[in-house]
Amino acid sequence: MPGDERDRRWATAPRPHRVVERRTDGPGRVTLSLTPASPPKAGADRPATRPLPGQYWVLDLEGGVQVPAVDVTDLTEACGDAVVQVTTLRVPCGQTMGVVGDLIEVRGPMGAGWDLESVTGRDLVLIGWDTGVALLSPLVEQAEARGVRSVRMWAGGCERWLSRPEWRDLAGRDGVRLSPGPDMSAAAGELDLDPGNTIALVAGPWPMACDTARALIDRGLPAASVQLAAHSFLRCGNRRCGRCRLAPSGGVLRACLDGPVLAYDRIMQGA
Repeated sequence: MPGDERDRRWATAPRPHRVVERRTDGPGRVTLSLTPASPPKAGADRPATRPLPGQYWVLDLEGGVQVPAVDVTDLTEACGDAVVQVTTLRVPCGQTMGVVGDLIEVRGPMGAGWDLESVTGRDLVLIGWDTGVALLSPLVEQAEARGVRSVRMWAGGCERWLSRPEWRDLAGRDGVRLSPGPDMSAAAGELDLDPGNTIALVAGPWPMACDTARALIDRGLPAASVQLAAHSFLRCGNRRCGRCRLAPSGGVLRACLDGPVLAYDRIMQGA
């Protein structure tokens, strides 16, 4: 529809933002707080809010460098100013990006996020590892608001994050279990499941995520009820290079266009 096309154009138009805070989260990961550098243009722009969890954004830096980013959080209500927070998927080698005061163009949202349309009245299982947990933790509150029957989350490999307030808050919730390991597929075997009424969302290193999906399917979950995050495959930020193909089993699927969140039945079929 014409309106949909207009929304897509607005959503991917670059919007200048100024860096107001920078935090290093680990190798290749930086969290930036950004505020719009100029007022939105009437009828041609809108604030960088995130309509669907799991989608991704692109930060356009000087020199044509493009950096994929996720975990966009609207902090406007909390701080009183128009501020959003993004976390990079990787930082270019040899480059310090996001220094406070820098101007960055923000494009997004792009791609497919977590499909939460079918979770009402069903059980939701979230399984994440380390940085993948950041893709899942915002869903705990959203799922509760969607009338989910129960929400359970298993988070592994994230001890170094536990000093941050958001992780302490997450650890204190009912149904959330933080574990040092051994891996995500082990969690799939430990959880109590009602296979016919469960949706599972999995985020972590791709081989571990696929092993977890297969373990859930072995326990009776339909492949279509298991969703995987393929954000680690995102590369160029312009959705043209083709380097984010989900090889080898993914065939022609590309994380940037077909994902980065995909149901496991699509991954198996490669279409």
